[in-house]
Amino acid sequence: MRRVGEPSIAVLGMGNLIYSDDGAGLRALWRLDKDPRLPRQVEMVDGSGSGLPLVSRLAGAERLLILDAVYIGAPPGAVVRLGEEDLRGLSGGAHVHELGIPDLISALRLMGRMPRETVLLGIQAESVALGTELSPAVESGLGRLVSESLRLLAEWTGDASRLESPAAEA
Repeated sequence: MRRVGEPSIAVLGMGNLIYSDDGAGLRALWRLDKDPRLPRQVEMVDGSGSGLPLVSRLAGAERLLILDAVYIGAPPGAVVRLGEEDLRGLSGGAHVHELGIPDLISALRLMGRMPRETVLLGIQAESVALGTELSPAVESGLGRLVSESLRLLAEWTGDASRLESPAAEA
């Protein structure tokens, strides 16, 4: 539970676990949630199949970190950072998620509840074929995705000392 006056930070893991690499955002969220370096004022949100209820859950966040698989033509397993300007250019519509990121951002903006800062940390997918296993390239990149997430969260909370403590085994 968040204390009054603490910054509101939400980490949203997106993905569909039955489409191989598309589940990478959720897997990164789960690893991050187990990491002892995770700042306590961060709310973890599982975005798998949530649809519109995600909008109300995220509406109070001052900062939003989204973890997801991306499809931008980078080498498989590459970790990329997209800011709010980059996210505005994404098209909405049909996804393997019930509610896509562009749709979510549009809804928050229409409500006047857009977080002060929104960042997507993504990992380039190699395969979105039916299956529950990640490709080797994406599996090996998950650690980098979690590390980059921790760095950003430490920056947002102003607590870089957390990065010096040992990580939990994922």
